[in-house]
Amino acid sequence: MKRNTVIFLFITISLILSGCGQPNADPQVTPTAAPTAAETATPPPTTITPIPTPYFEPYFEPIVRFTSGPNQPETREFETGTEQIFAIWNYTNMKPGITVRREWYLNDQLWLVREEPWDFDQYGANGTISDISIYDFDAGLPAGKYEVLLYINNRPQFLPDPGVRESNFSIQDSPANPIRLLSPNEEFEAVLENRQSTVVIRDKKGVVAQLFNALKISQMTWFPDNIHLVFTNSDHSGQIGTSTIGIERELLLANIQTGELRPLTEADFPLQHAMVSPDGRYVAALLGDGYFDACMSGFELVFFELDGKLEVTRTYRTDAFANLLADLEYYPNFKKGEHFGEWASPTQFKSSLVWFCVMDGNNYDGMYTFDLQTLSAEHSENQP
Repeated sequence: MKRNTVIFLFITISLILSGCGQPNADPQVTPTAAPTAAETATPPPTTITPIPTPYFEPYFEPIVRFTSGPNQPETREFETGTEQIFAIWNYTNMKPGITVRREWYLNDQLWLVREEPWDFDQYGANGTISDISIYDFDAGLPAGKYEVLLYINNRPQFLPDPGVRESNFSIQDSPANPIRLLSPNEEFEAVLENRQSTVVIRDKKGVVAQLFNALKISQMTWFPDNIHLVFTNSDHSGQIGTSTIGIERELLLANIQTGELRPLTEADFPLQHAMVSPDGRYVAALLGDGYFDACMSGFELVFFELDGKLEVTRTYRTDAFANLLADLEYYPNFKKGEHFGEWASPTQFKSSLVWFCVMDGNNYDGMYTFDLQTLSAEHSENQP
């Protein structure tokens, strides 16, 4: 009995030990799928598109547009004789108490400055300026290249590079009212500067030969001797409103060799727009203030005969010429910025005339030739 028990225990232990020495087969394990990149990548941080930060400083848009009137197209090129030009620009964040300044340049020279408090009651904080203009209702704005530079509290509101700025425009040069005028031999150039108050004479090298100062200079023209220059000088101190009434004008004669500046003639009536004959012996001009009313003309042709020293020896008004209508008034028909006629020869001047209040049914308008030798006027062409 005891022996059988021992054998049973031995067999049992042996079976247990033999079971431990034979491991079970590998279990069928379904492999885990390889992680995808989307799953393993670290999620990017959440980004929020930034909202533009409002610009709270007062600001003028650096692009300035220009027009000749409220119903006219915007442009940067204006015709000769343009009387008024408006500047247009946008503004934002303006406040009471701000000081604004406009600097106008003509041919790269400071021409006009305006500085004033910002009118917040009229313009508010944001909007468009469209009522600022420069003008000359008398002779038209001078030809040349213009630019306006804007400031807020002395802070420039324009791009620093002149080559890319958009705040400029130009007016075509005028044959009758030039800013720059070469002498006939092209040795000298007369240039209007200082807001048309100075004529600067420069030689071919650019050296200043003479300076002539007056009030407001326009309509320069050379004599054929290349020494003398005549121009219109205007005094606007007595001007009434924007009309031509009250403007005093005279013709001044300048000698670029001696620097002498004197009236071409001592006259008690306004004179302007001198045109010198080819030989320099005569000067045609416009007499009058340019104010027209009903059947009255504001201009009359007048001729001056000169001696060798360019002193006036005779004055011829149009009533001295035969064959002209004696009882009616006329006006020379010409566009602003252009000449009122031309010299056909040293003694003959042609001008287009329009007659007022003609009651006999005839058309007297047309081209007239004034002959300074015969003192006659020939009607050569009719106008429609």
